[in-house]
Amino acid sequence: MDRWMADGKLNANKAVSRWHERAQRPGFKFLVVQIVCSLTGGPQQYTGRDMATSHKHLNIDEQQWETFMGIFNAV
Repeated sequence: MDRWMADGKLNANKAVSRWHERAQRPGFKFLVVQIVCSLTGGPQQYTGRDMATSHKHLNIDEQQWETFMGIFNAV
């Protein structure tokens, strides 16, 4: 979470930067853990909104998504 929220490429997107300033990290972490566990066989079930709805207001482009996933894979 800390690496995503501190990344300069991700925070170059003003909508993402504002979200990072306001975000409740424990809630964000909870949903990320839920979805990763669910996608890798569970038993957790993801309880958040779908990705398109959840991220529409952030205007994330392909490069930012690749940066996000690069950090995820590195961790």
